[in-house]
Amino acid sequence: MSQEQQPLEAFASLHLSVILNIIMALAMFFGVIITLTVGWPDWDPETWFQRKGNPNPYAVDRDKSRPDSMTMAVSSKLSLWEGPNAQYAPQNDTGDLIRYGRELIANTAAYLGPGGSVAQITNGMNCQNCHLNAGNKIWGNNYGAVASTYPKFRERSGQVEDLYKRVNDCMERSLNGQALTTGSREMQAIRAYIEWLGKDVPKKGNTQRRGYI
Repeated sequence: MSQEQQPLEAFASLHLSVILNIIMALAMFFGVIITLTVGWPDWDPETWFQRKGNPNPYAVDRDKSRPDSMTMAVSSKLSLWEGPNAQYAPQNDTGDLIRYGRELIANTAAYLGPGGSVAQITNGMNCQNCHLNAGNKIWGNNYGAVASTYPKFRERSGQVEDLYKRVNDCMERSLNGQALTTGSREMQAIRAYIEWLGKDVPKKGNTQRRGYI
């Protein structure tokens, strides 16, 4: 390499280093400006959207029994399903049964596990270990289309099963326990909750993004 080329290469290397430093400085500058202007999202996106006064298109409006209009629009566009919030079920006996049903799905072990307050008939797992967010989560093995598609034929049993049989299939297999009697308050509560979640799904209709992602 000639002595004339060495200064040129050193200058080119220095020039590239200066450009990269300027780009990094600009990126940091704009990052600070955006953070100060818009804010940095919290780990909980819903909280962040609410603080900014903007509707979160992926969250249920907690003041209603149905998702807000933006959620419905996005859900319709993307074929997403968002179930109603059991907290806002009617304030009557039916609503109480729905809320109890959600409690049983979310905290099965507390009611029906080895030390259950109602009965000791399951292995200590909760239904929502498999059906995330008490069966009300997109991509979470949700209950969205259960009420609309049962009774139906299931290959596992080789027969047509109703909703009660399907629930007890989980009780006996997934929870390694005993079946609930059809007339028990617990079975009726679970049925009421599942039907509440799927009340806006047409009969024989289905929902997208039900299983695990």
